Amino acid sequence: MIQAKQARCVCALIAIGFGLVTSTALASRVAQDRPAQTLCRSQVAWHIADIDPRFNISRKALIDTMTAATQLWNQAAETPLFVHTRDQGIAVSLIFDHRQALYDQLREMFDQAEQLSKDIAQADQDLAVLNAEIDELNTRIDSENQQLQALQQDFEALRDRHTNRRGQVPSSVMPKLQTLQAASQEVHDQLQNRIREAERVRYRFNTQVAERNLLAEQYTGLVNDLNRRSAAQGADTNVGEHGIFIRQRGRNVEVAEEQIHVFRVSSQEALLTILAHELGHAIGINHLPEPDAIMTARLESQLGQLLPQHLSNADRRALRVVCQRAAGR
Repeated sequence: MIQAKQARCVCALIAIGFGLVTSTALASRVAQDRPAQTLCRSQVAWHIADIDPRFNISRKALIDTMTAATQLWNQAAETPLFVHTRDQGIAVSLIFDHRQALYDQLREMFDQAEQLSKDIAQADQDLAVLNAEIDELNTRIDSENQQLQALQQDFEALRDRHTNRRGQVPSSVMPKLQTLQAASQEVHDQLQNRIREAERVRYRFNTQVAERNLLAEQYTGLVNDLNRRSAAQGADTNVGEHGIFIRQRGRNVEVAEEQIHVFRVSSQEALLTILAHELGHAIGINHLPEPDAIMTARLESQLGQLLPQHLSNADRRALRVVCQRAAGR
């Protein structure tokens, strides 16, 4: 008895946000562009098989995303290449393993680093406010100190001018001296309060500087750890967003057992891209060298930057070649 051979196409996409690229070698480029013809007529059925609950993705959400992925190819072919069924055709599964677990850890670390960065920025703003408050207090202290010195000089000048040889001051001058002395005391008290307030603000400032520096140390350590783990992840040839399309064949007869496995989901957009990529393999499209193609073997992205959500011209050309080949042209 001849055992069925199993053909595996392992497609590795980049880890979102960490600049890690793992991929299979680029496949040969498809044939040159040919006139557009709608020749793909056979439908490929698909259904949802297994969803690991740790992905936190509902069956409906996966069906909706898979439907959106099939629509990319359906619209390009101008015919329903793919059709959703209950339990027939390609089995689509979300398989949770060390790749998703590691990505979740890295994503959590990245979120922590991002929050620390925001906290540091907020701390810098708070320090700027405190620094401005200290400058304002210093300005007031200088002004009140000058005011106190002027009052003291006026007091001494008035006293010296009216003091007789016996060291006595006429009673008529005493009210003016007392007024100047009271004003000096009031300004002196204000000045002392202002100095104490400035000392409290400086203490808060120094405390927040220490806290800010601690945040910066935590941020640096976290980023270094994140880079180290990301580099370790990149050394794993199976790291990234993977989809596996498996086709089993008997003797010259294709066995209707096809699967799409997604091992890591970083976002709804990334899931759409990987599903569309694997659907392309399901209809016979190899990897393309164009970096903007859904079927590229190297799909790079950064956090906040969307992966390809539409078929490129290269994808459409490859689809036409496959359809023409299927029609015997």
